[in-house]
Amino acid sequence: MNRMTIDFGIDLGTTNSSVAVLRDTGVEVINNQDGSVLTPSAVWYNKNGSLRVGAEAKARFVDDPDNAATEFKLRMGEPARKEFKRVGKTMLPEELSAEVLKSLKSDVHVGLGEDLRAAVITVPAAFDEPQCSATTRAARLAGLEVSPLLQEPVAAAMAYGFQSSISRAFWLVFDFGGGTFDAAVIQVRDGLIQVVNHAGDNFLGGKNIDWDIVDKLLVPKLAAERTLPDFDRRNVKWRAAFGKLKNAAEKAKIAVSRTRKPTLIEIDYLCNNADGDPIDFTSEVNPNEIQRLIDPWTTQAVSLCKRALSEKGLSGHDLEKIILVGGSSLFPWLQEKIREEIGSAIDHSIDPLTVVARGAAIFAGTQKLDTATKATKAAGFTIMLEYEPVGSDTNPTIGGRVFHPKVESFNGFTIEVSEERSKWRSGVHRLTEIGTFLTEILAEKGRRNEYVIRLMDPQGTVLQCTPGGFTYTVGMVITSPPLPHSIGIAQANNKLDLLLRKGQGLPAKTPAVKHKCAVALRKGEPASKGNTIRIPFVEGEHESKADRNRLIGYLEIRPDDPRVKRDIPYGSDVEIVVEIDTSRVIRVKAYVPVLDEEFDDLFKSHYEPKSPQSLADEFREEHERLTSCLVKAADLEVTKALQEVERLEQAQIVDVVDRQVRAAQSDADARGEAEKKLLDMRAAVDYIEDILELPQSIEAAQQQLMNTREIVTQYGTSREKEYFRIMERDLSVAIQHDAIEVIRAKQDELWSLGSVIVQRQPWFWIEYLEYLKSRKEAYSDAALAKRLLAQSAAAVQSNDIEALKAVIRQLIGLLPQDEQSEAQERGRFAGTTIRH
Repeated sequence: MNRMTIDFGIDLGTTNSSVAVLRDTGVEVINNQDGSVLTPSAVWYNKNGSLRVGAEAKARFVDDPDNAATEFKLRMGEPARKEFKRVGKTMLPEELSAEVLKSLKSDVHVGLGEDLRAAVITVPAAFDEPQCSATTRAARLAGLEVSPLLQEPVAAAMAYGFQSSISRAFWLVFDFGGGTFDAAVIQVRDGLIQVVNHAGDNFLGGKNIDWDIVDKLLVPKLAAERTLPDFDRRNVKWRAAFGKLKNAAEKAKIAVSRTRKPTLIEIDYLCNNADGDPIDFTSEVNPNEIQRLIDPWTTQAVSLCKRALSEKGLSGHDLEKIILVGGSSLFPWLQEKIREEIGSAIDHSIDPLTVVARGAAIFAGTQKLDTATKATKAAGFTIMLEYEPVGSDTNPTIGGRVFHPKVESFNGFTIEVSEERSKWRSGVHRLTEIGTFLTEILAEKGRRNEYVIRLMDPQGTVLQCTPGGFTYTVGMVITSPPLPHSIGIAQANNKLDLLLRKGQGLPAKTPAVKHKCAVALRKGEPASKGNTIRIPFVEGEHESKADRNRLIGYLEIRPDDPRVKRDIPYGSDVEIVVEIDTSRVIRVKAYVPVLDEEFDDLFKSHYEPKSPQSLADEFREEHERLTSCLVKAADLEVTKALQEVERLEQAQIVDVVDRQVRAAQSDADARGEAEKKLLDMRAAVDYIEDILELPQSIEAAQQQLMNTREIVTQYGTSREKEYFRIMERDLSVAIQHDAIEVIRAKQDELWSLGSVIVQRQPWFWIEYLEYLKSRKEAYSDAALAKRLLAQSAAAVQSNDIEALKAVIRQLIGLLPQDEQSEAQERGRFAGTTIRH
């Protein structure tokens, strides 16, 4: 029987990759040409200009880094290219990943004789949209026509839960890989696997420990023994030497962790010294040194686990087990820390190095191949089946519809389903006139049940049909995969307009959300920053400060788009609908009422790493801000703020970010990591500042309350007065609990209420117009401005406030970009003052 489901799963890893196939209810991980189930994620061009993937490429990265690439998964979605000097070629991370996928496809062809065209590919749950999109592009470049993405911890849970008899339990997936970390809280219930929460870090993994061993153990020893000027990871001159040291560090880390005994690092040729003489390097590494360097990273991982549990009101005592995933999870010291700090049984009975690929293959067995559409176009009788290939029910319902290009009515036609191994038969069922049918089947547990379809015409003649059968397996299935990061629009005032919240099931679609254009767009004029509507989308959980989240792309409407048939005034509405599928591919639709046009092709996935200098400057600013907070907290004796500063010091946040920023000067891998750690540091300092600014925030909110009360009392409706009383009560509760984010949110809501009320008053627009009249010299089109001001005078004369509003919006659009922002701010004050 031809495959009806995808069946193949690929773990596209930072360090190693693997491919597996679902066979019955078991999984086979496929060997590569070296006889291993693990293929190093490495690419190398040899002296003949031939491309190599795998173990050979990883080995050559040590002594030929100019022509080899590793760990490129960490840069997925970035525009940075790897240059291969020998062949004069550059490649994007997704192109390098495509070569790894091609190698795995070749292994399938050699091992199974199949041309792999569809496979489930796993990604870290913490991956953002640009990284997921880049993974999908890599799959297409490798010739995979169908490639659903699956979160790595979900795949691991599938591997453990697929044929499990447990009816109810909580699991924690602890996925500590070579370059990323994911913690996922899993609920198993009544045959369903559900991710209830997630926490993770795209830049926390085994490579962090490797570089710590290099920077804190090996380099100091080397510097004490040898004369090597400017021996620093930032210096490209020493790239090959540092590659050898990192390779040696990784091997020593594994050896020491497994044996808990000292191990000897021996490098016969490291580099040439200052005099040009070749030098070797020998150093003993002991368990205490390795444990000391591993500890800060494992502490971060365990903290993320605790956060994922506590956010759902859970603790380690609620867990049935903790599932270990990834090579780094096998460190004995890490397992001890997990037991001590989380307190639950550890399970690594399925190989942590291949469990993700195994789970991906199991999930692939639940994904039907899209053969139905092709089948309807084929000659002869074809059947479009409606069913789930895997489920917890032993008596599932199967439906379908029969097609034939020359049959108009299926009256008298019958269908029967049978299972060869169990000899079960459904009995004969009549088709409806249009060819539909519905029946229950009987399935046995513990194996893949294979069913044959028998289609007969009114005379009882058996007809050949496509497909001629299907499979069904009794097993646990995953519910809707969760969205790992909230998604929203970064507004001009740096607030986050939240569209989709973390944890929401996928696929998901938002209702139409109105967004006000912060610039005017003038048709026919050149596209520029001030003449392009650019709406930024971000991922993250920081609602009060949008720039603390990660930019993932833009929706752009340009003046040269043929659908832009007229100018779009400043402040015009854009109605936005966001759709995201189970592979986390985003599609954005935008409807512009003033054009009566819908745009569905304008979202551009985007990530541009910051320059090393920009990272260094931002780190200096954040360090100064943290120091200032410490001084202020000490002076004011604010205990809570001092405790937060102490927590940052214990986590060595400043030291970690400093080292990443320094490494980013020459290491492209470190730039994304440095940017992520800087965002975390910035958010942490924000929180300390919030604690220190709490008294001022309370005072500002109370002042806004007084102003809005005066506005509501004089101009508000009865409904607005009731709304004000609710906000007043909510603000009081927030102040009692020192909830600064809520206090600020209530202040904004109070301002918004006052603004809405004041903007109903004619005097507000007349005063706004007076301000715009004073800016006559600033308008970009003086003639148009003159006509608009004349129209405004007529509108005031006739008391046509709606016409006056339209004129004002157009006038704002004629101001320079910076003055448009100032004009907006004048509008903001509508909610804070009242005319007497």
